[in-house]
Amino acid sequence: MDCPIASLFTPFTLKSITPRNRLVAAPMCQYMANDGLLDKWRQFHSPVLAWGGVGLVIVEATAVSPQGLITPGDAACGATPRCRALPWWR
Repeated sequence: MDCPIASLFTPFTLKSITPRNRLVAAPMCQYMANDGLLDKWRQFHSPVLAWGGVGLVIVEATAVSPQGLITPGDAACGATPRCRALPWWR
């Protein structure tokens, strides 16, 4: 008998990325940004999820313009340097 749980640990392709497994960390809106930039907590927390074995980490909602901010603590990616501030950004 095949074990359906085993497929959780196999890679899959989603458009142009292939996570190492099917475990996904959903976005956790913790409102830890300051002027749109993620603070040290978020810069540490998200990579730890990936290092722990999660195949795909969705950081959190990110506004692409100031008008898209829901709260003052939201992340913003309206300018390229903001996105590149994430240590794991490629």
